[in-house]
Amino acid sequence: MLLTGISLLGWVHSLACLVALLAGAYVLSARKGTRRHRTLGWWYAAATAVQAITAMTVYRFDIGIRPLRIGPHIFGIFHWLAIAMLCLVALAIFAAGRQRRALWAHIHAQAMLASYYILIGGFINEAFVRILPLRTLALSLTPRASNPINTLLVGEFQTASTMIWLALAIWFAIKVMRDRRPPVFTIGYPLRYSGGLMVLCIGAGILGGAFMDRIGNGLLMGAVAGFIAARIGAKRAALVWGRPSLAQLRLMIIVIGLEFVIFGLLGRGGAFVKMDRTLIWEISLAVVGFHFLLMRWSHGPWVAALGAAVLTWLGIGIAAHLPLTVMATGDGLLKLGFGAAMAWPLVRPVPTTPAAPGYRQGSPPPLSGSAG
Repeated sequence: MLLTGISLLGWVHSLACLVALLAGAYVLSARKGTRRHRTLGWWYAAATAVQAITAMTVYRFDIGIRPLRIGPHIFGIFHWLAIAMLCLVALAIFAAGRQRRALWAHIHAQAMLASYYILIGGFINEAFVRILPLRTLALSLTPRASNPINTLLVGEFQTASTMIWLALAIWFAIKVMRDRRPPVFTIGYPLRYSGGLMVLCIGAGILGGAFMDRIGNGLLMGAVAGFIAARIGAKRAALVWGRPSLAQLRLMIIVIGLEFVIFGLLGRGGAFVKMDRTLIWEISLAVVGFHFLLMRWSHGPWVAALGAAVLTWLGIGIAAHLPLTVMATGDGLLKLGFGAAMAWPLVRPVPTTPAAPGYRQGSPPPLSGSAG
C-alpha cells in the first residue's frame, strides 16, 4: 500500500472513514429502532463529522469547479462532497427525532443512505489510489489515464455503487411506507398478475418490433404499455390476493437493481458499442433469463419457468446461428404466452368486497388454483 506522505490529520481522517464505513454498514443493514441501532448511528455521525472536518485539511489532489482545473492545493469537488455529507448527517439526526411524521421518516432514511453513498465513493477512489495491486490493474486497463481515479475500472465501480444506491433508496422508501401502514394481507404471489401483464405487453412490443425491424423501439413501447397495464392489474389483484409482502418487494428491487447494474456496466464500459446487434440481443436475453429465474421468490413459479424457457431458446438460437429477427420473434412469443398465463386469473370475476384481512401468505386462495 502507498502509505507515505500521510500527515497525522490524514491518519485521523482515514481512521474516521473506517469507523464510519463499519458503523454505517450496520446501521443500514440491521434492524431499525433498537438501542444498538441508535448507538452505532451516533458512532457513524461522529465518525463522519471527524472525517468531513479533517477532509478540509487535505489538498493533495482535487478537481476545481470554477474555473475547471485538476491538481493539488485546490478547494474542489471532494471538499464540497465532504460538506454535503456533513449536512446530510446533520439532517438525518434532526429528522430522527421527528419520525412520527412520514415525511421525516423518509428524510432520515434517505439522508443516511445518501451520506453513506458519498462515503463509499470516496473509499473506492482511495482504494484504487493506495492499494498497489488495484492501482496497477486500473492503470493497465486505461494506460492513458493521468491517475487511477480517471480510469475505466474506477468508473465502473462508481457506476455500480450508484446503481446499488438507487436500488436501496427505493427499498428504504418502500420499507418506510410499509412499516407505517397496517399489516397487509398476502396470498401467494400478488406480483405474478401485474408482472404477467408487463411481460405480455413487452412480448407484444418485441413481436411488433421484430416484424418492422425496430426491435428496440418495440421493446420500449411494450415496456411503457406494460407499466401502465401492471399498475391497473395490481389494483385489481389486490382485491383477491392482497398486496405483495415486504420480502417479495425487497427481492424484486434487488433483482431489478442487479440487472440495471449489469447493463449499466456494459454500456458505460463501451462493451455494447463493439458488438453487433445479434450479440447484444443474446447477452440481453441471458441477463433477462437469469433475472426471471431469481424472480421465482417474488413472482412465483411461472416466471421461473419463463426464465428457463428464455435461456433454452437462447441456447437453441446460438447453436443454430439463428438471425436476430427469428430470435426476437421466438422471445416475443415466449413472453406473450407466459405473460398471458400469469395474468389470466385477472379476467375472473372479482369479489365485491376485499378478501379478509386475516389472510396471510400461505393461506388458501379465495379463487381455486389462482394463487400460484
